[in-house]
Amino acid sequence: MGLRSAEPGGSSIDTLSYPVVAFRDSYIYVAREPDDLRIWHRSEFRRTAGEPWFFADSTGSVFRATSWSKARVPRSWRGLGSLLLGSLFIEPTLKFERSVTPPELAEQIGRIIITYGKYGDSYGDDVQGLRDDLAKVKSFDDFFRILPRFP
Repeated sequence: MGLRSAEPGGSSIDTLSYPVVAFRDSYIYVAREPDDLRIWHRSEFRRTAGEPWFFADSTGSVFRATSWSKARVPRSWRGLGSLLLGSLFIEPTLKFERSVTPPELAEQIGRIIITYGKYGDSYGDDVQGLRDDLAKVKSFDDFFRILPRFP
């Protein structure tokens, strides 16, 4: 996926309401702050080149990444660690796609979690427990409270 300049009129990750869930067909990541969306595993981008990325914030706004540009390296990541891990310091330019309700977001993300077995440490093998908790989601706070943090 090539890096481009930010598109005019695109939204910045700094304007999102956190937490945010970044996702595509087989990947989920929960970001607690903008810098979490500036550090990406190089192998993830090689493996998924060309697949669309989406970002849903804690107000139910869903955005699509329209381009990626180089990002500043967060202070906490400067040094040898980032070099050894082969991290990419890039950030998406976002375009608003749609608004979703908490149950709609829980259903969509739940399908990804269950299909790809991404339960994290919170549920282990308890798929039904995860389904039950997702079915109870009434607010975005509920959703992000039960959603395990995915690396």
